Parts: sequence; C-alpha cells; structure tokens
Amino acid sequence: MPNAVSRVLWPLQAGVVLVLLGTGLLFLRTAGSEMKIPMLVLGTVVLMPGSDLSCPQGSRGCLPGAWG
Repeated sequence: MPNAVSRVLWPLQAGVVLVLLGTGLLFLRTAGSEMKIPMLVLGTVVLMPGSDLSCPQGSRGCLPGAWG
C-alpha cells in the first residue's frame, strides 16, 4: 500500500511545486521591463507541466476510491 500511495503522491507533489514555481515566475514579470517576455515564457513553460502533473494525479487518487 505505501508504494501505491507514493506513486500517486510524488507526481502530485512535483506538480504542485512546478505550479508554484511557474506562478512565481509569472509574478516576476513586473520586476523590470527587460524581464517581461523571458519571465512570461519561462513561467508558462514551468507552469504547464506542473498543472498537467497535479490535476490528473489528484483525480486518479480520489476517483477510484469513490467508484469502489
């Protein structure tokens, strides 16, 4: 059982970290005018895999228990 739980929680944890990092990079766009485009690109590149990892893993962990 612990192995199954870690297979669900590790990608979820990595996804949450990437989402927070990407959101932070997007907020850094306002730091300076020369940082606007690079931070937008870098924040988007980091945010998208994070949202992909965190959302499906959360639903895979909750739905099978609800379905029986």
